[in-house]
Amino acid sequence: MVLVGLHADRQNAAMIAGISLILNPQTPHAADMKEILRLFMEQHPLNPKADDFTQQEATIVRDLTNR
Repeated sequence: MVLVGLHADRQNAAMIAGISLILNPQTPHAADMKEILRLFMEQHPLNPKADDFTQQEATIVRDLTNR
């Protein structure tokens, strides 16, 4: 259960960072937000063998990263 919680925390942090960058791309914390997104995508690449929910999470973060 701890691993699921940790993954959810990282995914939530990546989503919040991506949304924050869309809303305020000039924030003084933009570099940190981009690093959170980069690390999440590096640690959680799209995996065709993953379940649908995990694939959707990774796709959402990837879309936020590409904006």
